[in-house]
Amino acid sequence: GILTRSDLLRNVRKQVILVDHNEDGQSVPGIYDAEILEVVDHHRIGGFTTDRPITYLCKPYGSTCSIVATLYREYGQTPEPAVALVMLSGILSDTVMFRSPTCTDIDREMADWLSELAGVDLDTYGLEMFRNSSTVADRTDDSLLSTDMKEFAEGKVTFSVSQIEVVGFEEIGERFESLLSGLEMMRERKGYLFATLLITDIVAGDSLLLYAGDTRIVRETGFPERAPGVYYAKGLISRKKQLLPQMLTIVKELTRSGL
Repeated sequence: GILTRSDLLRNVRKQVILVDHNEDGQSVPGIYDAEILEVVDHHRIGGFTTDRPITYLCKPYGSTCSIVATLYREYGQTPEPAVALVMLSGILSDTVMFRSPTCTDIDREMADWLSELAGVDLDTYGLEMFRNSSTVADRTDDSLLSTDMKEFAEGKVTFSVSQIEVVGFEEIGERFESLLSGLEMMRERKGYLFATLLITDIVAGDSLLLYAGDTRIVRETGFPERAPGVYYAKGLISRKKQLLPQMLTIVKELTRSGL
């Protein structure tokens, strides 16, 4: 082939659409070297800029899958049964079967529509899905800690929050010590102020918080300590709406006081 000067001037950056996230710490490495075309998300808006105007669709729904489902309807399209089932699974997972405080009427409406298209019963399928996905006995500590792990930044401070769902805390109770050790290693490797694993019992609607790092933050939450590094969060099931805002507020206050 022939290489000309015009080839060197062409924009060869990767083009990406960010789905279910918008912060660089949660995205693929080198995201700022790519051209961001669009964002479809339901989380808090982090700090990033683009070279040109883009479509930024962020709705305070319980699941990004609900946003995608509304787009199908808006454009007069009907998803295939398999695609409908995938989106339904996302809504049920994100809203913890509609128990999460992040759940909205739109999430319930889209779930009803998608369950009809997929040909499944909501309650039966939801419980089956959580029972299958909450099996932790055959998974490594690293696998559990990396499950739904998100990194957050507040100024120069970074931290991570992972979350898994279980059907009863007894599934994981004997592994607290090794999981805490894994959290500490991850915290040191990444340079986090703290790293946490939120273990949510979808039946009881409560969570246990495994915590490694600066203990000033977790003390300020007021969660009682069940065992060293293990805290009980009654009624807490949403990382996005219940845990993260509280921790960000604490980090901001400590930062202002010279953290």
